[in-house]
Amino acid sequence: MTDPEPTLPGAAEAAVVAALLIAAGSGVGGDLTLLVGIPLTSAGFAVAWAAAQRARRAATACSFRWIYFLLSANAAVALSAGPPYEAPRWYVIAYRAHPALGILLIGLVASGRARVRGIAVWTAAASATALLLATPIAMPRPIIDVWVLTQASVQALLHGVHPYTVTAPDIYGGAYDFGYTTGVYPYMPLTLLVGAPAVALLGDYRFALALCFPIAVALLRAAGRRLAVDDHTVDVLTLALALQPRLAFVVGAGWLEPMLVTTVAVFVYLSARDPGGIGAATSFMLLPALKQYVVAPVLIFLATRPHRRSVATGVLAAMATVAPFLIWNWRATLAGILAIPSQMRAPNAFRSDSTSLTALVAQVSGVRVGPWLGALAQLAAGAGAWAMLRGTGLGGLLLASALALLASFLLGTQAFVNYYALAAALLLFAALALARRDGGP
Repeated sequence: MTDPEPTLPGAAEAAVVAALLIAAGSGVGGDLTLLVGIPLTSAGFAVAWAAAQRARRAATACSFRWIYFLLSANAAVALSAGPPYEAPRWYVIAYRAHPALGILLIGLVASGRARVRGIAVWTAAASATALLLATPIAMPRPIIDVWVLTQASVQALLHGVHPYTVTAPDIYGGAYDFGYTTGVYPYMPLTLLVGAPAVALLGDYRFALALCFPIAVALLRAAGRRLAVDDHTVDVLTLALALQPRLAFVVGAGWLEPMLVTTVAVFVYLSARDPGGIGAATSFMLLPALKQYVVAPVLIFLATRPHRRSVATGVLAAMATVAPFLIWNWRATLAGILAIPSQMRAPNAFRSDSTSLTALVAQVSGVRVGPWLGALAQLAAGAGAWAMLRGTGLGGLLLASALALLASFLLGTQAFVNYYALAAALLLFAALALARRDGGP
């Protein structure tokens, strides 16, 4: 028996469409970045603003038609490119088989039959998890600096050496000049702590990144149940997470955004379980403790006027992830944490190969902007989005956070698929909250 034609609120539908456009656009690489990637990503940004406008209006029911189409487009983008680094044949086959299977699974989910839909969604999640866990095995030494720096710093920490005092070799062998050099770990200490168990047990922190995916999926589905979101919507959102076209690339390269996505998932689940609670506030305040660029979302969160005790606990938890390293060696810790902002001030630090509007302008006119534009864009977009979305609850907070970050990515000095993976996930979780049927904020 076929279920009734499924629908979801207009704001939630627009948020999902925006996420899928951004995932597809940022997943396009090479020569197609300027012609296809940046326009699609920019279109996703525009649709996200449309979602914000819809969130202020009376709810209107929309079908999943455009979502199914864009899910198929995401699978096609994944099929168009192989693994980013040299890998054995078995992995290349698995890398392409996952999106190929995804196209079939999208059709089964669209059929509307609950039992078939459930089997299809769990198959997609299991396939993605298996592919991600196989990625560090198939590509043990990716040619990218973030992996070398993170791996070396975690290993140093495990051996009792301050991680911000070690230097990593240039894995590119001098083949690339990005206008800056990164010799010390440039990210937050919490990322090292999260990656340490995986290095100690399995030898590579990317296994922790791979495990972030099934955890995020489990939390999304659990939050959906608590928010009384209908099963069809939760299944489609799960499929959207599983079929991100560059998910394995992000894990394979060792980019750290999967940690942030999982932290967002924890926040959404805890917000659904205990709105305004200490756990939810703490998880959100840990976002800037993972990546330095998460600024406006924290300000937006504070603008929601959460309980002071919850905020104080969250701030203390975030500080606790940094304080031991500062006590250990404050000069080295600050030098590492502030390395990227310092490097971005260099005249040649602009990345014209970014998926951004500023990169498009640079390619066409030769004009390169400084890092100030991206920072201002994040604050301005965050303020504008929150002005529109004030009073729309959890969904509004997540949607405004996504818009703020997207503005800084599109107008910044560098932005790649890992950045947009976080923004797309924020939009999907925003859609989950905006699709709630329990009448909550």
